[in-house]
Amino acid sequence: QLLAILDGDAESEPANEQITDEINPSRHKLLLAEDNEANQLVAKTLLLRAGYQVDIVANGIEALMAVTSGRYDLVLMDLRMPEMDGLEATRHIRQLPGKERNTPIIAMTANAFDTDVKRCEDAGMDGFLSKPVNRDELLNTLECWLPVEQTAASSSQDDVSNTATLTAALYAAEIDTTILEQLVVDTGLETALIILKMVVEQLDKLQSLTAAIADSADQPALAGLRDAVHSAKSNLGYCGATSLQDYCLQIEKCCDAENTQLLMELLSVSGEKFSSGKEALHHAIAELEARSV
Repeated sequence: QLLAILDGDAESEPANEQITDEINPSRHKLLLAEDNEANQLVAKTLLLRAGYQVDIVANGIEALMAVTSGRYDLVLMDLRMPEMDGLEATRHIRQLPGKERNTPIIAMTANAFDTDVKRCEDAGMDGFLSKPVNRDELLNTLECWLPVEQTAASSSQDDVSNTATLTAALYAAEIDTTILEQLVVDTGLETALIILKMVVEQLDKLQSLTAAIADSADQPALAGLRDAVHSAKSNLGYCGATSLQDYCLQIEKCCDAENTQLLMELLSVSGEKFSSGKEALHHAIAELEARSV
């Protein structure tokens, strides 16, 4: 199938057409290649509010097939995806026979090291965005590659009147309320609540995983743990859970370095870390839900 795509013989399927929203049909059409549901929701909401049309795919193979349709003005490409990662998908896109090979591709990743930027450039990517995605950086990057048009819903400031000051003293040690308030402004109250609840569910699973590894006498499965904390890292950033985000980053670095001694020390306090983080998020959810009443 991959050879057929590169030869131009494969039939291109719509990229998750059922979740495409068209606020303004005259606006540019983008492809978002991202497997993390919270990242999908944040990016999609920001783009739709700016008047862009968006299709979403969850791996590099789907992204490659979608680009061959020629329906996209730009691709936002996550680096770490199942089946085929963003770097490999980009290299294949640059080998396509038609004009689609020149489609602008912007990398999106929770890693922002110079080596990551270089890998993206070498693969043929045109730009780089760090996750968690910042609204202004995202829209400014898009405007560098796509002609500016009048948008139907370009400003997130319309929702400022719906925000109020979160009780900072309640969980200041765990949540940066400024970041969380910005999520509400950028995505809207309803979407922000969905994202927070997604993150709590993700932390439940991550807490179970880290507890099992900490209690096991076997060699830890570093790859699976690394993927789990990497995914959680950007999601926690959207919510302002910066302390827990940094904790996940430390675990990820230990996995990369295969430093199991330091890793086990970090995991010995994982129950306390995740429990306090979830408690803070539950408080935030309760306060935000009270606004919607």
